[in-house]
Amino acid sequence: MLPFAVPSTIFSTTQMAWERRGYVAAAAALLALAVSGCGGSETAAEELPRLPKAQLIKKGEAICDRGNEVINAKFDRWGQLNSEAGRVASPKELEEFTAKVVLPVRKVELHRLRALGIPHPGAQAFRHILAAMEEGIEKGERDHSSMQSVGEAYAFAKAFDMSIRFGLKSCWVE
Repeated sequence: MLPFAVPSTIFSTTQMAWERRGYVAAAAALLALAVSGCGGSETAAEELPRLPKAQLIKKGEAICDRGNEVINAKFDRWGQLNSEAGRVASPKELEEFTAKVVLPVRKVELHRLRALGIPHPGAQAFRHILAAMEEGIEKGERDHSSMQSVGEAYAFAKAFDMSIRFGLKSCWVE
């Protein structure tokens, strides 16, 4: 009980204001779910703006070039350290180092490529490349030896082939 008298209209107005806020919050949450496409099969990249294929290739090549530079620099440094120590890495050490270096770079590349949006023309092919990149990352995480395999056993063989055909020639080449 309050130590002073309060008109009942204050409580009803305040209560109505809180109820309206609750309705607004519930409506906003439902709108967010509808906009996000909750449960849909569409990828997040499909919601991004479309851009000309040539522009996507130019930006994608820059992303892949940066990734390859990072990978090559880390391998050069590791090789230099091993050489200075007079040691040769075992196949298992090389396998583990390859996964440790390449997988994080490929994840960043995938994220950045996806953020570019969808090309026009070439939307379907680009979606397939992104899916193949995800598969390659998953395969590399499951089996580190696939990161050094050749041919179809290479973790990124499918993504590599699709990227070349699409025009992203520097992607997936170390």
